[in-house]
Amino acid sequence: MKLQHPSFPAESPWLDQLIARLPTARVSVVGDLCLDAYWNLDANIDERSIETGLPVRRVELQRYSPGGAGNVAANLSALGVGTVTVIGMVGDDLFGAELRRQLTQAGLAGDNLMPAPAGWRTLVYAKPYRQGQEMERFDFGGGHTLQMADVALLLKRVEQSATTSDVVVINQQVPGFWNAELVDAVNAIVARHPTVRFIVDSRDLS
Repeated sequence: MKLQHPSFPAESPWLDQLIARLPTARVSVVGDLCLDAYWNLDANIDERSIETGLPVRRVELQRYSPGGAGNVAANLSALGVGTVTVIGMVGDDLFGAELRRQLTQAGLAGDNLMPAPAGWRTLVYAKPYRQGQEMERFDFGGGHTLQMADVALLLKRVEQSATTSDVVVINQQVPGFWNAELVDAVNAIVARHPTVRFIVDSRDLS
């Protein structure tokens, strides 16, 4: 049985035209670049740590994928959008290297991945699974603040993307990174480019 949304007929010229335009579309994605980690735990292991006496959790399978703004960009690339530009910070750490690798595998260039300031930890949402059930999540990173030079570089990249893109997607997922001054500066860029469509996906900002 084929499911059909009531708002879209089985054959829609409008939808067909939209899909046909994807290869020529230019979209920039700006925001919180995260890494999603999925750790499948071995449910059959019965072992305790010699040092602590606590149960051992052995990861038998691990999988990673882009999260946050990285997920948005990866999905656009998978849909066949012609040019997808990703703008954001990635830490110089183990998870940052994996996030860069994941974005490359998704067909996304790393030209606009900005070098993070010292101490910046890549944002990771690690989700352990045991017997198919998700357990308590482990979060890495967060609580970051940007220096004025970093903010200036980010805004410069956003301004450049607005001059070369049909659509700019702004993704805010992590609290604390997007302060009021940064929001005002981005709003000013939006006002300077009235012909560009800006789409904002924000969890904490109105």
